[in-house]
Amino acid sequence: MKKYDHRRVLREVLDMPEMDAILREEVAVTRGELPDPYTLDDFLRFADKKGWPIKTHVREHAVREGILEKPEPLEPLPWEMPCTPAARAAAARQARSEKSKQLRAEIVKCWETYKDKPSPIFKVARAVRKSEKTVRNHLKDAGLLK
Repeated sequence: MKKYDHRRVLREVLDMPEMDAILREEVAVTRGELPDPYTLDDFLRFADKKGWPIKTHVREHAVREGILEKPEPLEPLPWEMPCTPAARAAAARQARSEKSKQLRAEIVKCWETYKDKPSPIFKVARAVRKSEKTVRNHLKDAGLLK
């Protein structure tokens, strides 16, 4: 292949910026990892072995032709999964639920620790002003208040 053919092949096969592909190919040929006059089959096998991003339609064609093996399906990474508004809302709801459970456990633990000890009046007054209803509800839910 002539030099311009190399660039065309790189542009059509690899799913990456052209300059990056050219530099990777040059380095591979210089190191002797890729034969100097190489065929498309050689290049596809080499790129697949190295983990270079091959365009989807090229990979499908290579698998059909028997050049490459069919890749095993991978579970998508969290940032690759489609994110709908409902999915985001469900995640937020789950986080709020977990936070609420944690808060409830902390309040109950604190109440059980200090229920028999007298507290300074200013601390009690501030706590009552701040979250009297919340604390009372959590204690009722835990069955500690009637």
